[in-house]
Amino acid sequence: MTRVSSSLDWGSGVPLSANMLGRLNALQVHHIFPKKLLYDYGYQKAEVNAIANYCFLTQAANLSISDKRPEIYLEEVEARYPGALASQWVPQDPDLWKLENYKEFLAERRRLLAAAANRFLEELYQGSAAAPVVLDYSTELPAAVGEAGAPLSAEMDDEVQALLERVRAHGLPKPELNYEVCRPTGEVLTVVDLAWPAGVQEGFSQPVALILPGDQDQINILNQAGYRFFTRVKDLRTYLETLLDLRVETQAV
Repeated sequence: MTRVSSSLDWGSGVPLSANMLGRLNALQVHHIFPKKLLYDYGYQKAEVNAIANYCFLTQAANLSISDKRPEIYLEEVEARYPGALASQWVPQDPDLWKLENYKEFLAERRRLLAAAANRFLEELYQGSAAAPVVLDYSTELPAAVGEAGAPLSAEMDDEVQALLERVRAHGLPKPELNYEVCRPTGEVLTVVDLAWPAGVQEGFSQPVALILPGDQDQINILNQAGYRFFTRVKDLRTYLETLLDLRVETQAV
């Protein structure tokens, strides 16, 4: 439904697509009511992770929103990109954006989602459903901005892609991209560019992560979570090459 309806991103106002280019433009599942706020308010896991609390956003928009209160950031999104909330079937009543009214928000959004799904299915049945809009993403969205305000380079993206190719060529476990590091309760602590949450040597080494760029808060979180982390691609590549060398030596023995 997001694709067919050309739902809009809340950080850029452009229609969402799996083919969007550029760092931090990969699509992620976003909790409209942030998990941390809901848990702190006393809601249970099943309520926090309700389908009606999900939408798709770019990673940049997801990180920008973080743990902001819905009644604050949803108003900002609607002011900046009119119609963006409706394109993702978010109830328009600001009272429903408050934590105390979360269950009512879920009920209304379920109704909106069901109505949209039924309309689409009826159009398919009648043969009148519009084809998905095909958008030209041959050019990137504006470059993402790092913590220090400097645009992230295209070369950095190339480095990551080259690293992933090397991982695949040597049979190492595939890392998780845009990985959410969470507490046991499910609360998201931070998002890293890629991670091996079970270790590169699964079950035998500590979790590994890459953060580009890494700020002190992320570093503290990853330290506490027991991660071995890297803030430069070349340092991670050196670590992986060391593991590969050790694996070759072990096989030779």
